[in-house]
Amino acid sequence: MSNRAIRSAGWSDLFREAFRTLKQHPLRSALTALTSAVAIAVTVNVISLSRGLEADMRKDTARFGRRTVDVGRLPVLRAGLTRTALGPKDAKRIEEVLADLNPVVVPRRQVAGRASGAAALDRVQIVGTPPTYRETLDVRLLAGRWPSADEAATEARVCALDAEAAVRLFPALEPAEAVGRTVDVTVGETVYP
Repeated sequence: MSNRAIRSAGWSDLFREAFRTLKQHPLRSALTALTSAVAIAVTVNVISLSRGLEADMRKDTARFGRRTVDVGRLPVLRAGLTRTALGPKDAKRIEEVLADLNPVVVPRRQVAGRASGAAALDRVQIVGTPPTYRETLDVRLLAGRWPSADEAATEARVCALDAEAAVRLFPALEPAEAVGRTVDVTVGETVYP
């Protein structure tokens, strides 16, 4: 049936043509129906999965007490390519996109390294952030204080340790007693006392 014929045909004519085609090509009709059903089922599953994942993430975020979204570039997929860092324009755009959440957007750099105090840790994650990073966390300090804006401006070598790192670096001490102790951090071949 041509497009012109379809436009001028009534519903009864369309159904008659559909049943005629079903009789002439039953396998093709069955496969088309199956393909359509599978496509609809996949679409419904993807939508359900994404909504369920979003609800689960919101529940976990509320349970953990922090509203932090880490945004970064995709990892390098081919050798020899470099990954550009997110810059001030990217941070501004993130703030604009998330404006209804009243975001605190802070840069953060995370690298693998080693740390030593009274004991050594061969694999630690070192996170470099400005002092405003603490606004993205809902954690209680066990002891000590967060690094200040003045220390960040002068690039003072200060850090905040989580309780687990404090216990592992200074096993003979309580975590609160690690305040004021020296921790040497090594990234690559460079040591930062």
